[in-house]
Amino acid sequence: MIACALSPEAAERAREAKRKKASKLQRQLKEQTLFLAGWVLLITSLPVRSWSTEQVLALYRARWQIELVYKRMKQVLRLNQLRGIRPETNEASILALLVAWALHEQEAQQARARLAEAAACWQAEPAPAAQPGAQAGEEGPSAESGQEPPVSSWLLTAVCLQTLRAVVQGYWSLERLRACLPEQQRFLRGSSRKRQHQERFIRALLLEILGPAPSLDAVVFSCSSA
Repeated sequence: MIACALSPEAAERAREAKRKKASKLQRQLKEQTLFLAGWVLLITSLPVRSWSTEQVLALYRARWQIELVYKRMKQVLRLNQLRGIRPETNEASILALLVAWALHEQEAQQARARLAEAAACWQAEPAPAAQPGAQAGEEGPSAESGQEPPVSSWLLTAVCLQTLRAVVQGYWSLERLRACLPEQQRFLRGSSRKRQHQERFIRALLLEILGPAPSLDAVVFSCSSA
């Protein structure tokens, strides 16, 4: 068991939160509760020989990083937008996304190492001479601290997953889109509805009155610099 006393300011904030919660619930606070609010109490099974008290406390504070990983998974993988209706379909989708996440983690680990190597090389190079007219402090916070800004896990995740999508999908072109359209029915069609689909009705009406549209075999997305 590890007991760490909070700073006087942090302890007072914790006690004030306890008082507000007790007032909201109309409960009487005990002196023991107010006393313990000024402490962090941890029970751990980590061996004392391998983990110091400071390391265990640092590991406990890292629990927020776990929540951020879940948040990145839900937002970047879009786990909150599952389109399946049956549980089996959603389970298969989640498992496939978790496989993609595992592949991303491998690539992200290598990318972090490569970025660290590049940052070390840049820091080893002599600093460029100041430009004429440059004012003090224009080098930015990284120049002042002597370190590169930390790698953003959000941006790195987005880049790695987008790269993985491109690898899985391969080169995408209009020809491939047309070839794959018969297999993309469930992704391009809306849900069934009881009332008539107005857009489909208008399209059929215009086709009947105006006749078929011009040929679509011409080059699409062409542009000229003239």
